[in-house]
Amino acid sequence: FPPTRSCAAQDQAGSPNTRRPFYFAVVAMVVNAVVAIGLAMQIGYLGAAFGTTIAGWAMFALLWAGSRGMGDAARTDSRFRRRLPRILAAALIMGIIVWLAAAALNLLLGAPTIRYAALALLVMIGIVSYFGIGQLIGAFHISEFRRAVRRG
Repeated sequence: FPPTRSCAAQDQAGSPNTRRPFYFAVVAMVVNAVVAIGLAMQIGYLGAAFGTTIAGWAMFALLWAGSRGMGDAARTDSRFRRRLPRILAAALIMGIIVWLAAAALNLLLGAPTIRYAALALLVMIGIVSYFGIGQLIGAFHISEFRRAVRRG
């Protein structure tokens, strides 16, 4: 999943240069439209999902590249570099768990009467597995999220 508000976006938001992030957003919109429309004939409505995903990552890459001249505020710290492999591992394991859970819930996900409840269950399995695994392997600490929410 693409990051929605990255560290690079926060750095750009504090910058007096407002044109560059706007141009980045325009490029991301064009990427989204080209990919979504280009794939619509081949894979249907899923083309929009691929377009949005690729555009999100394009926006992240543009913001990251654009923040290079901002000094230490835009550099990764040692804590981020140390935790990144664990964060990626937690995401990979969560993906496997969700894939297995989707296979197990296949009949429920196709049933017209309870498909949305089954989908909600699948989403909850993903959330719990990601945060649980992330906490267990030291990718992050739940207390950090609590502090961030309180801080606003």
